[in-house]
Amino acid sequence: DPEVRLGQVVTFGLRAKIVLIAAGAMLFATGSIIAVSGYVFTREYTAAVQSRSLAVATGLKVQLERVLQLGIPVENLIGFEEQAQEAVKAYDGIDYAMVVAPDGRILFHSDPAKKGQAIEEPEVLEAVRNGVQATTSYIHAAGNRHQDYVAIAPVFDGRGSYRASIVVAVPAWLIATKVTRMVILNAALGLTFLVAGLAALVSTLSALVTNPL
Repeated sequence: DPEVRLGQVVTFGLRAKIVLIAAGAMLFATGSIIAVSGYVFTREYTAAVQSRSLAVATGLKVQLERVLQLGIPVENLIGFEEQAQEAVKAYDGIDYAMVVAPDGRILFHSDPAKKGQAIEEPEVLEAVRNGVQATTSYIHAAGNRHQDYVAIAPVFDGRGSYRASIVVAVPAWLIATKVTRMVILNAALGLTFLVAGLAALVSTLSALVTNPL
């Protein structure tokens, strides 16, 4: 019957349009939620990582200041790189920890091969020279130009004189990895709910709209 066929075509077209409009709206909403949550998670997780690295730096600062209370010059200390190595091992994600003199020379480092070298990163060097507590980030000029987030804590002797700075670094790829995993998980969940929602919509349209029409 031509009229029946025409009615089927009309109802099918109506259902398809409604489903496409709903799918587009749901896809836009899901994408927006993933984008916003990714941005918020990146900002909050970065702040948390910097806070943790500063806490590690402060812990090493306290240990070093206790030794300096005995009147021993920081340059004459032996073995503090072991404390730096222990801090790196104890806290997941810490890239390195080091003690830097006000002139930028590395006094102790979790990697003993770096001892005696001079730091060149302007962001870190400025804080070290000024003897201030800070959290910042920098991009290594050499190698693969990877980025680190660093926390800097000044160290003072028993007379309150600035003697060195503790520098603790966390690689930026750690944050990027966490964000990527979160985005993939949200995208998978969003796609699952999107498909389930569209299936429910098609069933509801068939039962309540297109079939009665």
